[in-house]
Amino acid sequence: MRLAPVLMSACLAGLIRATAAAGAAELGEVRDFNDWMVGCDNVRVCRAHGFPAGGASGGFGLRVDRDAEGPARPRLYVSLDLAWEAPTAGSVTFATEQGPIRTLPFGAAFRHGEDALKIADPELVQAVLRALRRNRELRVTFSPAPKGADEPVPAISLSGASAALLWMDERQQRIGTVSSLAQPGNRSAGTLRAMRPPSAPAPRPLTRGDVPPSLSPAARAAVMERFRSELDRICDLDEEPGSSEDTGSAEEGLRVIHRLTGDTLLVGVRCWRGAYNLSRAYYLVTDGATPVVRPASFPQPLARQESETEVPDNILTNVELDAKTGRITHFSKGRGIGDCGERGEWGWDGTAFRPVSLHRMPHCRGVIEAWFSLYQTR
Repeated sequence: MRLAPVLMSACLAGLIRATAAAGAAELGEVRDFNDWMVGCDNVRVCRAHGFPAGGASGGFGLRVDRDAEGPARPRLYVSLDLAWEAPTAGSVTFATEQGPIRTLPFGAAFRHGEDALKIADPELVQAVLRALRRNRELRVTFSPAPKGADEPVPAISLSGASAALLWMDERQQRIGTVSSLAQPGNRSAGTLRAMRPPSAPAPRPLTRGDVPPSLSPAARAAVMERFRSELDRICDLDEEPGSSEDTGSAEEGLRVIHRLTGDTLLVGVRCWRGAYNLSRAYYLVTDGATPVVRPASFPQPLARQESETEVPDNILTNVELDAKTGRITHFSKGRGIGDCGERGEWGWDGTAFRPVSLHRMPHCRGVIEAWFSLYQTR
């Protein structure tokens, strides 16, 4: 299967689509700095994740979130290992290799969030932020230990923390201001304004009517000719015939997905399948005596990294289509539990698909929900 290494590396390093910026003022991006990851989206909403050294993948770590406007305060969260039960009582101690920072009752230190514990004490937030810039590791010790924590809670590595915060400051134009996390100065941050997200395509119900069970022979041949000529080196064309859409040759995996407008059909050709991913190449097809076939486009207005794998922007993975809204989603998983990869949503505007939201998590570290937002709309 030729696509397996391509798609898997793309899930972990970030898929890149050959497309223009789709009108965004900024391009979303995720960067790695040793044991820290940081990302900002098209309106400068930023997030950083730090984890224990050594690639532990349970989910335990520290998260820093910050909005773009000048007065926005950083929000700190302790994300819990997936195997733990969230603690609700006792005490918690924050410390570095230099010594203790502070010990607080659990209820004074945290507020429960959907996927993490939010540090609620303002003084503790500032003390932890200072520690990120000056130390090698941060220890968060719960007493009693969380249920399910069979081993001592590992230290969160601070290797890369300063660089990640500096990158976040630079993206939010905070360097040298009183609000900077990495290089504070005397300048006011009052002139920093939140950016207005672009408008999302309005929900647009897809055309009602019969969806043909298959294309005409001429249209089917035209789709497969284009598929083979453009994607031969990316998609897997060589599987043996099978009995379902998930198996067999690429042509056997051709499906009419839905009627988008009166004469335009969304057609998918299976490109690659794996244990938890099914990818298709999508085409807009007008069937008839002389079929018209063109690749569908699902734009990703993101910054490109040299190390990332370029994937044509008509290939999506694990797609769901909501005919009532005209929205299509994709979820490319880096591994089965779904803690890394890429999630995206697009809306049909009557002529093309436009981006609604994009999220990525480049590394499989046990983070199920708090991925990096790289593109948002209103």
